[in-house]
Amino acid sequence: MNAISDISYRYATSEDSAAVASYICLAGDGLYEFLLDDLIPGFTSIEVLKWTVGVLASPLSYKNCFVAVDSGTKQIAGVINLFPADELREQGHELINTQSWRFLEPVFSLQDWGSLFINSLAVGRQWRHRGIGGRLLDHAYERASSDGYDKVSLHVWSDNLSAISFYEKRGFTILDRVALPAHPQLPDKSGSILMCRKV
Repeated sequence: MNAISDISYRYATSEDSAAVASYICLAGDGLYEFLLDDLIPGFTSIEVLKWTVGVLASPLSYKNCFVAVDSGTKQIAGVINLFPADELREQGHELINTQSWRFLEPVFSLQDWGSLFINSLAVGRQWRHRGIGGRLLDHAYERASSDGYDKVSLHVWSDNLSAISFYEKRGFTILDRVALPAHPQLPDKSGSILMCRKV
């Protein structure tokens, strides 16, 4: 296993779109498959996300992503995607105005407006427990401060106890939660928790 010193950090580029899309999907833990798998016939959620990450106007754009790179293999080891929470108010969701979108609308509506929103944070399995997630969070705090935000926010599935613990250990507190009814395509997803941290 590589030493932590073999991890470098940089902003994502358009060439990273496929890897970034995979990490965003990983962080969503079923969310993007639920929303996007049947959106465009013949295209998987990863393929739709790859296109979305490559679009500059999208909040999921590579321009809003910071990556950890394994210096030895040149593979992306982790990704954080962040943007102003208020951008979620401005996004038209006509293209994904589906039953899946409407089912999750209470989650998307629960936001800490005025914060910098961490949409996704994921580290590849072989690189976990090496401080990469913490370093990616540090970038979020630095970006929030430089852009004039006094807090960062994020969502985590209410069943993801390890993620909740990870964020609580780093100063995040629970602001609110939203419950979801049972759905066969979202097993064990009983709701979402909104967390926030001052910077």
